[in-house]
Amino acid sequence: MDVEGAQFEILPALVAHYAALNENVPVTQAKIEYHHSADSPPMTDLVNTLLLMEESGFRTFSTQYNVNGAPWNFIEYSYLNVDSTGRLAQPETPLQ
Repeated sequence: MDVEGAQFEILPALVAHYAALNENVPVTQAKIEYHHSADSPPMTDLVNTLLLMEESGFRTFSTQYNVNGAPWNFIEYSYLNVDSTGRLAQPETPLQ
C-alpha cells in the first residue's frame, strides 16, 4: 500500500474501524511504504503508527529502504497479520 504520505491517517482509521467491529483487519499480509521528510508530521506519528500496527497483530518480517527517491525518506515494511494465538490470521472475507 502506497498512499503517498496519508498512512498516518489511513492506518489508524482502518484499525479503529475493525476494532469497533471487534474484528482483526481482514488481510493476511501487507506491504506498506511509509513516507517521512522535513514536511512530514512529527517522527512520533511514524513511531505511533508502527506501534499501532504491532499492537493490532501485524508482525514485521522485512523492511527495505526505497532508494528510488530520497533514500532515507521512504521505507517499506512487510507485515504478516497474526491472531491472538500467534497464528497467521485467516480472514473470512479478505479486504479488497
